[in-house]
Amino acid sequence: MDIAFLGAERQAKPAVSVRDRSFLLGDGCFETLCVTEGEIEGADEHIALLRRSAEALSISGYPDDETLLAALGEVASVAGTRASLRITLSRGAGGRGADAGEAQPLTVISLFPIMQSRPYAPLSAVISSIRRNETSPVSQIKPTNYADSLAARREAEAAGADEALLLNMQGRPACFAMANLFITQPDGSWVTPPPSEGVRPGYMRGRVMAKLEERGTPCLERPIDAEELTLPNGRIFATNSLWGLRLVASLDTRTCRMSSTYSEAGR
Repeated sequence: MDIAFLGAERQAKPAVSVRDRSFLLGDGCFETLCVTEGEIEGADEHIALLRRSAEALSISGYPDDETLLAALGEVASVAGTRASLRITLSRGAGGRGADAGEAQPLTVISLFPIMQSRPYAPLSAVISSIRRNETSPVSQIKPTNYADSLAARREAEAAGADEALLLNMQGRPACFAMANLFITQPDGSWVTPPPSEGVRPGYMRGRVMAKLEERGTPCLERPIDAEELTLPNGRIFATNSLWGLRLVASLDTRTCRMSSTYSEAGR
């Protein structure tokens, strides 16, 4: 099931123009939400993140929060046991250069059934040759131009790994291709890179930080040095809306420390 809005008006039949700027130029943004038994996780927070991305791209004129929430609920109601719900916001069909002309934003809500459920198995990762450009204005949002992340994931898969870890232009760990990064320190504290490192602060990242605060576990938001990935008593985690909190079992074929209690912060 798909629902689409042109501007603030719902379309009778979802359709995307061949001149849509997200298709042609990556001029748009998106959010991925987790649906379990018809229940949407963090819908309000995801819409807030979508609006943050839209503001960064200067896209306006799309449906208000109440309309989006109602449409999300309508689509989620036909989901199976577990599904991925995506909101894609494009600037719409317009000029092909910097000037979009009279483009009206297009919002598409789509449902994708998924088979796996939490907790996901620990993953293997490699450090990608593709760098995260922390000076780019889109490094802190989720743009529809997702080519770098897709290329990094394919690079990882070609190396026999599940996921790719991207360093920023300073050579510091920033994020995974499709997830945020956390590491733990020998003293039990947690660390995650700040947005200024080229990080898009996702929904699950915020949730994990809030859970750690509730438990009284220190969580620092600061740059991470590459050497910290190999601390003997540290652990590495990846977070996104579908996985929750996922342990990294190996990085560049080096086995990482495991724990049977890691999933508590992601619940």
